[in-house]
Amino acid sequence: MAVEITMRQDCPAYTALEKIEHTMVLYKPVACFEGQMTVRIHEADGTPYEHVLDIQSGFKRYEVPFNTKYKRVRRNTKRYLARQAAAQVAAEGDTEAAEAMGMVDMGFGLEIWEKESERNNWKVEDWTEEDETAMSGATYEWIWMDADFEWIATLKFEQPDFMWVSQLQRDRV
Repeated sequence: MAVEITMRQDCPAYTALEKIEHTMVLYKPVACFEGQMTVRIHEADGTPYEHVLDIQSGFKRYEVPFNTKYKRVRRNTKRYLARQAAAQVAAEGDTEAAEAMGMVDMGFGLEIWEKESERNNWKVEDWTEEDETAMSGATYEWIWMDADFEWIATLKFEQPDFMWVSQLQRDRV
């Protein structure tokens, strides 16, 4: 298994000066930086794996090898436990419990978020079923680009929201 990372460098200073020959000689701007960047992939069990990318051009696609035998373990959240209990009661033949399955409280664990008006006011939402399905199928927790802060750069990196949340909650750095 591999994680595909596409890296593209833009150097606006070089682009602005490349048509003016004497400024190119004077300032010597660089079209792209070369060097190494550390990428850290956190597995579902919490183990971080570091990979070093050797950057030699302005655009390159990297395939970072990633081997895991773990899948994300579904956390015993309040919502998940309530659904499991309701499903068990419904399976035993209780029709009211079967109807109530759709009404299971989607609490966040904090009293302020238990009020729907506060959740709407702060625009706070719980994970959807699609999000939970994606979370349970993910083979790693999150990816951290330039983990050692080696580059003075603006990084644009995209990953699902649940991975950002997981990084904020669990990363010790």
